[in-house]
Amino acid sequence: MAKNQIILILTRDLNDISFKLYDEINKHLRSSIDIFILSNTDISKYIYSSDYKRNIYIFGTCVWDDLNIQPLGEKFVPGNTHLALLKFFLDYPDYESYWLIEDDVRFSGNWSLLFNTFNNFTHFDFLSSHIRSYIQEPYWYWWETLEHDSFEIPLEIRLRSFNPIYRISNNALSYIYNIHKIGWKGHYEVLLPTMLYLGNYKILDFGGSGHFVSEGFQNRFYTSESNHYGSLSQGTMKYRPISRKIGSLKNKLYHPIKL
Repeated sequence: MAKNQIILILTRDLNDISFKLYDEINKHLRSSIDIFILSNTDISKYIYSSDYKRNIYIFGTCVWDDLNIQPLGEKFVPGNTHLALLKFFLDYPDYESYWLIEDDVRFSGNWSLLFNTFNNFTHFDFLSSHIRSYIQEPYWYWWETLEHDSFEIPLEIRLRSFNPIYRISNNALSYIYNIHKIGWKGHYEVLLPTMLYLGNYKILDFGGSGHFVSEGFQNRFYTSESNHYGSLSQGTMKYRPISRKIGSLKNKLYHPIKL
């Protein structure tokens, strides 16, 4: 029987920052949802351990070699971080949905509010922030990274999302793995929303503004700005600049927070 959902905290190194985020989320959820830390190291063997009384999943830098798929470039960052989730999914395929949270994301409220709010949105396969079309943000840097040797998706129908935190369904992960296996590659912030939307999977923006935000959820869990460059320099969910503390708005997601 499939379990409901799991939360995965992605970090490049095991450290107090990721441990504190793990403990904060776990405390708010009272152990009602499984939580793992996904840590990027230089070892090539994947292991599971329970060090520090936390669930830890260690993956090698070249995770795409274990998946036998072609990455975007030769580095984990930028653009390939979803491959760690795919590897975890293949090892732990029994969850209905998977939350992926980067270690520099914070929530200015009780994390259970965020997760529980979307328990009734199980018919959506992909939840993320700042979902926009090419037409809205034509000068975003990563549009043209989505590619295949034999097929082409016109720029005008591509989507992008901002993925420091997102939820993706079991079925959607299977689909993403399969499209990689047949040769698709690209930055995951264009690959995930575009391929899922064109594959008739349901996608949702869990706050902010835009076409993919549900009625009543405008700016609900975060704020951001949109411009032709998709630069995301304003609001609670930004690409840059880095902040050293969480902002004053209650029950909002903040990124990037380097405490």
